[in-house]
Amino acid sequence: VASIMRIVDELESSADAVYNIMIILKRKKSKKVEFPKPSKNELTPYLELVDQFLVFIRDHLEHPMTDGDLAEAVSMEKKINKMRKSCRKSARKRLQDGSEVRAELMYIDIVRHIEHIGDYALNIAEAIRESEGQLQHAPVEQA
Repeated sequence: VASIMRIVDELESSADAVYNIMIILKRKKSKKVEFPKPSKNELTPYLELVDQFLVFIRDHLEHPMTDGDLAEAVSMEKKINKMRKSCRKSARKRLQDGSEVRAELMYIDIVRHIEHIGDYALNIAEAIRESEGQLQHAPVEQA
């Protein structure tokens, strides 16, 4: 039950991150802010990686998660962190080159929230693996 509650909490946190991204995008639209083309191009593979991770997690909600699967989840989350660093570095470079500050700050906020989704997905993977470990060690009740 504790693992299920942890998974639900992480899913709620992921939904909060998506909601925050939507608020930023709504503000971007209302303020008529445009992201530079390079930032749009960077976000696509970043979002695709997070999407792959979420599909991986969804599949393991219904199927066992082995130690190898958990290692794969950790690897995916590290790739997400690496892409976050790359996106932030690019944004700082664009700022130094005179890009619009408001656009880059919104972009950095979106990148941060996307990375949080990866963190939450890893936490879910750990909770799934933990719950399966507990099930394997749980005593069998005799009727």
